[in-house]
Amino acid sequence: MLVGIYMPAGTVQRGALPPVDGLEIYFLRHAIQGIAGSKTNTDTQFVWFYEEGEEPPVQEVPCEAIRRPASLFTLSHGSAPTLEEAVANRQVDVLLTRIDAPQPLPKTVPKVLFLLDMYFQGEAQLIRTPAPPLHRKIKQACTEAKSILCPSEYVHKTCSSRLGMGLEKAVVARPGVNPVFKEPQGSIIDGPFALYILNRYTESGIPTLLAAIEKNRELFPPSLVVLGNARGNEPDNWGLPVVRIEQCPDAMTASLMQHARMCIYLSKGEGSGMTVLQAMTAGAMLVTTKLGANFEVAGMVPFYCEPDNSYSLLQVLHRMLDESPKEREKRRQMAHSLIVDHTWERCGTKVFSALKRSQL
Repeated sequence: MLVGIYMPAGTVQRGALPPVDGLEIYFLRHAIQGIAGSKTNTDTQFVWFYEEGEEPPVQEVPCEAIRRPASLFTLSHGSAPTLEEAVANRQVDVLLTRIDAPQPLPKTVPKVLFLLDMYFQGEAQLIRTPAPPLHRKIKQACTEAKSILCPSEYVHKTCSSRLGMGLEKAVVARPGVNPVFKEPQGSIIDGPFALYILNRYTESGIPTLLAAIEKNRELFPPSLVVLGNARGNEPDNWGLPVVRIEQCPDAMTASLMQHARMCIYLSKGEGSGMTVLQAMTAGAMLVTTKLGANFEVAGMVPFYCEPDNSYSLLQVLHRMLDESPKEREKRRQMAHSLIVDHTWERCGTKVFSALKRSQL
């Protein structure tokens, strides 16, 4: 079975937030490694389609450039084949793609849709206001898809109600975690620091963090490490001396999580819980929200606050810093019991099941 993967940076849904932080790529790259590691699916091969002019997104599988789709103001151009032509040329058996992919999807092959989160609905859905109407292409993609791949029960149930589809069409493939997060790592930052994980889910939490620092700077360590791709709403002044890291390997992320005095993840709509899993595995003192899949993944291990309430964040930080070593050890033991079943091999098996089922 040859599986084509198409995970573009654009989106067809008006008002949606484009997935520019590579989270889908990270998830699927590790899931593919999990499929390879299981050694039971040796007949499965992959080819990753990416748009002309961009860098190949992965090194683990063959990649092929395709022509960019036309838009309202620009024509499709370039020497590369279209997605439909590339799928036909490669004789792809099944196409794995995002639900809101901007390219016209080929009708000649079965499709499995991947939803890392519900951000394709637009930002309105995340603040509990009515979501905008679904684009007709999203409705059509859901109708034609053989199955929909979800990383959590949160996404599973939410997409079922939002898309009006039966639960039986969705497959839940929970993410794993790289074992490097539990291996002791040397510190790469001098002195005590707080860690803020920045991605599409936590960009809206920046004002809450800034307000908390302004209200009680003494509660925070002397410096702040901000980890994640640059975002449009980043401030010029974070209120603390900042070490800015845009991208780093998992071992460096593990080091930051292990040595941070506090790991702050003020997320909205987190669909997979990958970052929470990593922080739990690293033994981080994690402050996050109950929104999205966080509570489903982490239970009572993290300290929870409201994402838009700086007073809530400060109260939680006070409680976290007052915990005794015995209480912290109990929290780490709870984390270990929750993460033991989260492996990329198990995730890969679920992904493979969804792909194989599309052939029936």
